[in-house]
Amino acid sequence: WLTGAIVLFVGSAGFVLSFDNLRTLAAANGVNVRLVFLWPCLLDAFVIACALTVLRGSLSNERTPFAWVLLFVFTGASITFNVVTFNSWLAGAIHGLPALVNFLSIELLTGQLKSTIKRTLAVRSLAEIEQATERQRAELADLEKKADALSNVQTVQPERKTRTPNAERSEI
Repeated sequence: WLTGAIVLFVGSAGFVLSFDNLRTLAAANGVNVRLVFLWPCLLDAFVIACALTVLRGSLSNERTPFAWVLLFVFTGASITFNVVTFNSWLAGAIHGLPALVNFLSIELLTGQLKSTIKRTLAVRSLAEIEQATERQRAELADLEKKADALSNVQTVQPERKTRTPNAERSEI
């Protein structure tokens, strides 16, 4: 949870820091002044949507290669558009870093989630195996009791009166 909260903070900070750069770049390149705020929202919101898809996939233990590609490409676009407005490499690095840190923090969180899911599934599997073993032990003990009870029972043969043919004739 702590990593998730930090990733949320990093993502929010990255969005706020890149917003002004992207808005300025859009305005300088002909985007309507009244709508210029939508361009940074569009780009960074899509990065967030990709990140959420990757995180959901991690929680479901599913592969999300397409979402990863989109996350990588649009994070690269955000970095590029944040850097391109500055003439010095230092200023570009300062303004491009938030998007990169956001991407890397998502990767770290995803790795933690996958590890946690694998451990949880292994523990569940072990618990299910232990329960099945206990059920089988109980069934075996019950069968052993029944087998012991059956071995203690003596078979009783019914007595037969044997009649001889001469004895039968004399009765007549």
